[in-house]
Amino acid sequence: MNSGYFSSGVRSLIFMSCVTTAGLAVSKPHVVSFGKWTSAKWQSASGEKQLDLKVRPLFVDTKLKEYTIGAPHEITDRLFAVRRAFRVNDALPGEMKDAAVTPRWQWQRGGDGCWSIAKAAV
Repeated sequence: MNSGYFSSGVRSLIFMSCVTTAGLAVSKPHVVSFGKWTSAKWQSASGEKQLDLKVRPLFVDTKLKEYTIGAPHEITDRLFAVRRAFRVNDALPGEMKDAAVTPRWQWQRGGDGCWSIAKAAV
């Protein structure tokens, strides 16, 4: 007799696919690391003076996520915060149409609210 919509073989196949999918959905830990320090020139707010700025890349799983300045600050034993730095192209869009013009990259410090928070592996 038919005891439902699906036979026992189809039910067990559906059950196994759900269990397998749930097992594959487990998140893997990420590796967060910093690159080596690099010196860069940074213009002050007035634009008159070039200051030295030490930046270093922040990598997550060997992929560059952003640039940082300063030492990381531990929030808890698993979380830390570090200040961001931005590399900005200062050329205007009209100037970039000409192939002879190269981008004018400038470094900018992140403002008061520009902190990256990362979860460190223990």
